[in-house]
Amino acid sequence: MDIIAFRDKLVSILGENLVCLIQTGSRVRGEPRADSDYDFTLIVSEIDAKVLDDIKDILSDYSNISVYILDKKDLTYFPKAMYLQFVYSEKIYGNYNFPKPSPQDIDAYINKMRRDELDTFRHYLTLPHETSKLVNRIALSLKYAYICLTYLIYKETSFLPKTRLETIYYLQKKDSMKLGVILLDILENWSIQEELITKKPREYLHMVEEFWRTLKP
Repeated sequence: MDIIAFRDKLVSILGENLVCLIQTGSRVRGEPRADSDYDFTLIVSEIDAKVLDDIKDILSDYSNISVYILDKKDLTYFPKAMYLQFVYSEKIYGNYNFPKPSPQDIDAYINKMRRDELDTFRHYLTLPHETSKLVNRIALSLKYAYICLTYLIYKETSFLPKTRLETIYYLQKKDSMKLGVILLDILENWSIQEELITKKPREYLHMVEEFWRTLKP
């Protein structure tokens, strides 16, 4: 993907309304899979129907791209813990100063994530669903688990691990969050693990549900 050309299209169409374009995600952290998206956060001064239509027209020229769109008003109630996603990021255009989250911000975010994931996985464990849907949802929850574990490490140490392997190393060194380490290892080796999960998704549904049930901020 030509990121500079993508930036220039946004600047040309959005003009002064464009505040900041930031690349985030696995490609910036140096741990992408072959099919990983190019992840961006796009901040504009103000969003309306025309802005969303303009962005849609630009994104229609791309595949394998994920764009998280915010305006300045959104940032007033944006979960402050999520500012940590910008620690390892690249500013492609503009600038925005993101405040550091407090321990309370991190706890609130993780408790919300925990509740949402528990509700989801108990639904999947008690009602029938297609295997492909279960596998995809397990993969997504593993990514959420990765985020939450890094945020907990940051809360404890003021250091945010950059990669899955750094997170695994820290948790193994402390001999803590053993189930979390197992889930991160599955995520790290997803191309191999996906086939195993497809054969017995219920076993992994239980494993993920247990992780969220026992996770304590």
